[in-house]
Amino acid sequence: MAWETILSIKNGIKPLCKDQSDTDVPGQYIHQKKKSTSGSDTFAVNISFDKKPAKSSKFDVSVQSTEPFNCKIAYSRRVSLINRNLFNLYLPYSILPYYAAKNKKIYVVTHFAQTLDGRIASASGDSKWIGNQENLIHAHRMRALLDGILVGSKTVQSDDPFLSVRHVTGDDPKKIVVGGDQLDIGNYQISENEFVSFNQGINKGTDNFILDKEDGIYDTSKILKSLYELGLRTLYIEGGSFTTSSFLSQNMIDQIQVHFAPIILGSGVTGFNFGDAKHLKEAVYFNSFRYLPLGNQMMFIGEI
Repeated sequence: MAWETILSIKNGIKPLCKDQSDTDVPGQYIHQKKKSTSGSDTFAVNISFDKKPAKSSKFDVSVQSTEPFNCKIAYSRRVSLINRNLFNLYLPYSILPYYAAKNKKIYVVTHFAQTLDGRIASASGDSKWIGNQENLIHAHRMRALLDGILVGSKTVQSDDPFLSVRHVTGDDPKKIVVGGDQLDIGNYQISENEFVSFNQGINKGTDNFILDKEDGIYDTSKILKSLYELGLRTLYIEGGSFTTSSFLSQNMIDQIQVHFAPIILGSGVTGFNFGDAKHLKEAVYFNSFRYLPLGNQMMFIGEI
């Protein structure tokens, strides 16, 4: 029930134009915008697992959020630990559309599974599977919660991904491919459905955007602007290294998720590769971060 409720909240508030509620979902939720005592906007979600709760009954889950990715959540006793963990991890993403509408921007999350020595694939491009089964399910939950999923053309070539939601309940995100001017996209699974492409002039996707490169790199702000105009408000980047590093080096990523697997390759493709930092002050630092268990492995989540 928890996962279906999280999905229903995301679908119900995209976009959030006014106070509204929906009882045609597992459980009931009510969401509203209000002012906190400090004067800042607070987004509130109250959830009851009763189909028709009495007016005097307490809510099972009460959420307050004043900024993206940050929620204060209170639970009733009947919410299990498993469901609490689901709400804690995924509710912040379900309300991202509210902040996207408020701030008129796309929120961008990227995710990697990597070895202890920072490799996301072997030298030959083999990456199946560095992460565990729980990480795979997590990736599909993120696909279901965010509007679009973006990969570079090299990821299409090496992995031939579906980029769909298969391991959990939820709708498929809009598929986006960046680059690949010489790639025959018709040979890959992504071409079986509608997708968006960004390249230097070859019409590949259902929606194709022509962009020029500067020093071999696309202006990622133009990519996000085009996707926003298509109606996307949240974006999930699944690689590869060059594509993710391009967005990161241009300050276009809001949150990074890195799954750590107890593997050492010793060589291969690194997750991030950009710039020529000579001092630690040139590194990317995080405003907030945390480490979470994911099965028998760990995941880092940090906001920039």
